[in-house]
Amino acid sequence: MLSRLRTIAACNPTIYYYSMCLFRRSDLWYFPNKDTELFIAAYPRSGNDYAKQLAKYFFPELRISSHFHRPGAFHYALKIGVPVVAVIREPLGCVSSCMVKRRSELSLSSFPQYPMDEYLVYHKELLSVVDQVPIVTFDQLVKDGQPFVDKVGNLVDRGAEELLMQQANEKVRVKLEDPSSQANQVPDTAKGPNKEKEALKLDALKLIESDKEFFLEATQLYQDLASYA
Repeated sequence: MLSRLRTIAACNPTIYYYSMCLFRRSDLWYFPNKDTELFIAAYPRSGNDYAKQLAKYFFPELRISSHFHRPGAFHYALKIGVPVVAVIREPLGCVSSCMVKRRSELSLSSFPQYPMDEYLVYHKELLSVVDQVPIVTFDQLVKDGQPFVDKVGNLVDRGAEELLMQQANEKVRVKLEDPSSQANQVPDTAKGPNKEKEALKLDALKLIESDKEFFLEATQLYQDLASYA
């Protein structure tokens, strides 16, 4: 219940901003502000790192804010006039990956189920502003990347660097798979799958698929948003 209340409160841009001021002051440097030129909106495990690094390669001087995973963040960016682009990922892969990550990080004995609620809330809020926010799917991002770069270029009204997309994608993958990389504001371990994570993910998938109500609602939400991509 507390998690649900926190999720609902974090949809409000004003509440979310002041909660950042109170509880996460060290992250305010990266939060969207008057100098931010692009905000990347994406639920966790939806390609946040990939999108940010790809944008950096093609628009090296662009001031980017990302990795704030509450709806209040993209609502706040829109409120102060910061262009927003969103990356969405289908619910099974996205939520199961979140569950595995949270379970590992928090040393839990079972999978947390709140990522399912948060996925629904996040994407409902995103759908409410879809007329203001270009959408790119996770598959488009990692398989090609050109749709994402094109939409960013249109948003920020500047041309991209003359780079080959294939080479840029490869550079991003190498950078994000380097365990010593601190490519983002929050240092992370090596990206990508491993046997232990994949085994856990299968268990998480079974749990998600057993919740028919969530699966149907989340899938419909994703399809509605993907129709704008």
